[in-house]
Amino acid sequence: MASEPIELLKALVCIESHESVDEIRDYLVDTVENASIHEESGCVVARKGATDGTPHVFLNSHMDVVTPHVPLREEDGVVYGRGSCDAKASLVTMIRAFERVDPTDGTVTLVVSPDEETYSEGLYDFLALEGEHGDMAINGEPTGLDVCNAARGSLKYIAEFSGSAAHAGTRESGQSAVSCAAEAVRRLESMDQMEDEYLGRTSQTVSWLTGGLVGELTSQVPERVRLFVNRWSVPPETPDDFMAKMEAELADLDCETTVRYPYRPNRFLESYHLDADEPVIQEMVSAVETVTGSTPAVKPFSVAAESSFFQRYMPVAVFGPGRIADEEGPIAHSEREYIETDEVETAVDVVERFLTRTV
Repeated sequence: MASEPIELLKALVCIESHESVDEIRDYLVDTVENASIHEESGCVVARKGATDGTPHVFLNSHMDVVTPHVPLREEDGVVYGRGSCDAKASLVTMIRAFERVDPTDGTVTLVVSPDEETYSEGLYDFLALEGEHGDMAINGEPTGLDVCNAARGSLKYIAEFSGSAAHAGTRESGQSAVSCAAEAVRRLESMDQMEDEYLGRTSQTVSWLTGGLVGELTSQVPERVRLFVNRWSVPPETPDDFMAKMEAELADLDCETTVRYPYRPNRFLESYHLDADEPVIQEMVSAVETVTGSTPAVKPFSVAAESSFFQRYMPVAVFGPGRIADEEGPIAHSEREYIETDEVETAVDVVERFLTRTV
């Protein structure tokens, strides 16, 4: 017998999954009905219903979290701790709804991603093998019980700058890669942005920069620097589109400049916009209305999500308890990460209601 939602949530938050998902993956296999490890992808997968049931609904969230670990704490109907909001509350929602449903005509597949916060290769690999079998999907992320039908993309790049080493006392005889990188940051942060009527504006962030003899009291002109760029994209921009823009923006720097992908571009979470009239969106709206008595907003998810991968194969709704941020500031990925327990219970009821009507 599975734990009740909040007991399961607390158990999952106690398991550290920011550096390795081995422990939480084993826990899920041991406790979730019909669960096993999908060897080709590292996902945890469980299935119910007929082998060829129609419709085939995928439920998804992720087991990994960002660093550092924040210990579990519970107070006045609120659970605090790393992953409580992003996205172990959504994971609990999908697990408990999956366990409660007994499909009559359709099939439900629960797939839990191992690396959403980093490379997202697990879900990509799973869907490359299984995605064509799906008819619709629910991607569990903190939406505040609203139903999301779109998301910006998250595209990633590394820019490398090669100058020439020299004595710092005669810096004009060399070429500082740090100076080139500093100019590159200025240019990248001031680039013109694209705008989508529904998803808003693009943006990009230089997340880290490294080079030179870091930590040394050196008198040397630094020869090599690397920096990392995260582009938040909107349709119809592709990874190649923004790479070309970066290359053009940095083409006349004094250093030799190379822009490359840190991993394969087809695994990036690209932006998308699903029609609000799609049945999966409307049925989720109806389920929220039935359970809560209120009509949820249909809107874009505020950040990128693995729903991007699902939409390549089937219509997908993003849904879950909690919010990325509130009026006080960030919640997800922050030291104050929390989730209200009543909202988790409500989210489980909503997804259960959706599944009961659908499969």
